[in-house]
Amino acid sequence: MIISGRANWKNGHFSFRHYLKLEPMQKREKAFEAIRDLLVRESQIKPIILIVEDLHWIDKTSEEFLGYLIEWLANSRILMILLYRPEYTHPWGSKSYYIRIGLDQLTTISSTELIQAVLKEGEPAPELRELILNRATGNPLFMEEFTHTLLENGSILCRDQKCELIKNASEIQVPDTIQGIIAARMDRLEDNLKRTMQVASVIGRDFAFRILEIISDMRKELKFYLLNLQGLEFIYEKKLFPELEYVFKHALTQEVAYNSLLQKRRKEIHEKIGGAIEALWPHRLEEFYEMLAYHYSRSENFRKAYQYLKLSGVKAMKKHSGLEAVGFYKEAIEVLGKMPETDDHKNEEFGIRLSMAYAMVYIHWPKGSLENIRACEQLAKEFGDDKSLANYLSLYGLYHGWKKGDLRRGIKYSADAFRKVE
Repeated sequence: MIISGRANWKNGHFSFRHYLKLEPMQKREKAFEAIRDLLVRESQIKPIILIVEDLHWIDKTSEEFLGYLIEWLANSRILMILLYRPEYTHPWGSKSYYIRIGLDQLTTISSTELIQAVLKEGEPAPELRELILNRATGNPLFMEEFTHTLLENGSILCRDQKCELIKNASEIQVPDTIQGIIAARMDRLEDNLKRTMQVASVIGRDFAFRILEIISDMRKELKFYLLNLQGLEFIYEKKLFPELEYVFKHALTQEVAYNSLLQKRRKEIHEKIGGAIEALWPHRLEEFYEMLAYHYSRSENFRKAYQYLKLSGVKAMKKHSGLEAVGFYKEAIEVLGKMPETDDHKNEEFGIRLSMAYAMVYIHWPKGSLENIRACEQLAKEFGDDKSLANYLSLYGLYHGWKKGDLRRGIKYSADAFRKVE
């Protein structure tokens, strides 16, 4: 969730003690209200600009908060700027105070300025400029990568503040896609630089130096390699404190580096990353449950993948994010299915399905809720114990009474559940 803080509603005579006694959904509503009030109150003092980048990667809880806050923007001095890819869809387009500004292809003037910024050493000659403009067709990332490619493969000579094409344009073979150009640039790197990029890409678009240092077999020269990759503009230094972190220049750069690894090698590195996180922050593991779940679920270590997916689900519910919790629980069940079947395996599946069922109740019965209850029923009948039977019966009671509005049937299932535990 994007916000944390303490409840303090003095005017409404609402105390933190009262907050702790609320139901999860009420807690989330109060948290949303408190953050909204804080932002709206601050905007009365001075205008506020809120910028959310990469909205297409947003988590569900944060997205729900944005939707909540947007309802209050019309009469406040808050400008919210949301940056996202075209494929991302949202329900806010119908608002009269929503304006969509699409990013079109760069103009010839802007493209020329970008080419010159990449060249650094001089102004592009007309033939060179036309070659890049024609191939890139206004796409800034393609333009950058193509210009870097021409520099690195010796097609450009810069002298006396002028950069010229020294190869015949018709002889220059360049991939048609951005991914292809990035891959070709990577292939020209020294082996150690390429391996550094590949290992870093498994950590993610952002990667901590300490994690990379632990899992890398090039520790002494690692900073030197990273400095070279910065100079080539594959990565940038993101921050120095409290941890040294780097970021790939673009998500596509990280994606190409990741896909260049064999699947077996990727799995090995994912497991090493999980081990590195556990070794570096043993007393803060809860902060990294989601990251550990991600890496172990992409390795062959199914036991740890299941463990951290389950813990991530519990953590999501603590944050009142039922949709995220359901996602983690579904992944946990999938991972469990890859592990050897035992009696304990079935107990684990029953427990995780129960947790998922209650998360589904919390978010008002999304698609798949009934199928999950039926799976709980099948397992409970295999166990045959009263507690398991009572659990699935109570779920049916909630489903029919709340979701379907069939109170009589809901009460019947709930009464049957009570009789099982009397």
